Amino acid sequence: MIVCEKGHEHVVRSLLEYNANIDTNDKNGVTALMIACFNGHNHIVNILLRHNAQIDKKIIEDETTPLMIAYEKTIVDETTSLMIACEKGHNHGVKSLLEHNANVGTKNKNDWTALMIVSQIGPNHVVKSPSENNANIDAINVA
Repeated sequence: MIVCEKGHEHVVRSLLEYNANIDTNDKNGVTALMIACFNGHNHIVNILLRHNAQIDKKIIEDETTPLMIAYEKTIVDETTSLMIACEKGHNHGVKSLLEHNANVGTKNKNDWTALMIVSQIGPNHVVKSPSENNANIDAINVA
């Protein structure tokens, strides 16, 4: 997962050639795909998606990861890779995840969808992608 954080594409490719488990997660449920999305390493996101990384895995409830602390960013529990990419404004990552059928209707613990997250804090160019992929524009949260 560290190679995904650092953006070392050649190491990611080598690990995958030797059948590394692409969906391994840490004790908090954080996967390599989440880390690549969080850091905007779109080339690694695409490699992981081509190798069928699970796109809708969630961070385990009530846990904040060291990566989030390091970036002074708290992501609510049950966050998906799509939500992370939307929040960080990584349009290419959002597009790649949607092309691989990321679930746009998934809600986190606070009942927020990716579209809600990006409409609150993300750049406008990202909003187009989830809403063009059948995101429920009438969804509400109860938090």
